[in-house]
Amino acid sequence: MDQIALLSALPRSLEELVAGATDRSKDYVRTQVLKNLNTPESAWATLKPHLKDNADALFNWCHDVGVQVTEKAGLKELRDALARHENVVVLAHWKGPEVHSKDLPDTVEMITEVGQALGVYETLSAGTSARAARHTVQLALNERIRSWADWSPELLQLGEGDVVVGDYYGRCLAREYIDAALMDRSSCRLVPGARLELTDGLWSARNVASCFPEGWDGVCDFVCCRSLYLSDIVKERTRGGLIRADARYLQPERVLEVVRGTLESFTAGKPYHTAAYNTEENLK
Repeated sequence: MDQIALLSALPRSLEELVAGATDRSKDYVRTQVLKNLNTPESAWATLKPHLKDNADALFNWCHDVGVQVTEKAGLKELRDALARHENVVVLAHWKGPEVHSKDLPDTVEMITEVGQALGVYETLSAGTSARAARHTVQLALNERIRSWADWSPELLQLGEGDVVVGDYYGRCLAREYIDAALMDRSSCRLVPGARLELTDGLWSARNVASCFPEGWDGVCDFVCCRSLYLSDIVKERTRGGLIRADARYLQPERVLEVVRGTLESFTAGKPYHTAAYNTEENLK
């Protein structure tokens, strides 16, 4: 097997931001990039030095030293990289379990249908705008997710005996339950949460875990915000592998600096986990 591969599913152009602003099969641009920056153009002016210029420098350096780089990576590219490499680094976005207002449909009727399908019966008065309806149902669903231990029998069973289920794990699993309950209702489906965003869409942790070959014992570093649930699910499949994840919110400029430092140390002869730890410590 080859030593290492770097996969990126981050947007790299203004055109990708424009397309992502309305693409409900994606999340990063719609709910993160455009959260405080009102237009794709203003967002790109801020992010271009990182997502284009700094990423170009990183990827070019990787090519020079023999690190295989795959841009616009989807689930197939992840599966292929894991089959060929002992170490795989994934630059991507993890969509957390919380319901974002943009996850909900556009009309009051569809938003109400989502709430009713999930047992959310908050009253929406006549003449309520779609924005107000979306806010009401969003708050109710997020409260349902936060109170996961009160309503999900399967999650309560997971927490019995010697097994401890953490709060973030429980919230991610609760979001999966909510999304599954709407799977057959195409007219009122939520944009799903607790998913890894790759170039070909949003994938559940179990979809991602299925990419790992049986007996895989390498290192996979998911360089994604708050991706501990993803790593926990992957570990269920690949007990011999080392799966790195992060409990923090990450910024592109910081991520690229850490990845560059880690890869420089790795290509100089350090084991990947040692290279990653040392780089994090040195950049504190």
